[in-house]
Amino acid sequence: MNQLLIEQNKRIELCNKAIDQLDNQIIPNLVQIHKDALDKEIFIDGLKIQQRRASKLMLNLNDVLAKQKTQLTAIQEILQRENNDNKIEL
Repeated sequence: MNQLLIEQNKRIELCNKAIDQLDNQIIPNLVQIHKDALDKEIFIDGLKIQQRRASKLMLNLNDVLAKQKTQLTAIQEILQRENNDNKIEL
């Protein structure tokens, strides 16, 4: 059961890293590229689509993260019950 807890924590960490990268690097870079293109009156085919995809991916990752955290809480509750049961048996 502790292995499940470790694996769940790793998944949460990976989701957090992906969200941070999207939020702090990818999306701002796409926005800056779009702004620069507009300033220079350059049309970049597909840029808006990529911005929408990045935003949608971030929303999906946030959903996955929420589910992972819910599963982590459930695992922690099971471990706590098992620990309490073991204490009672002693």
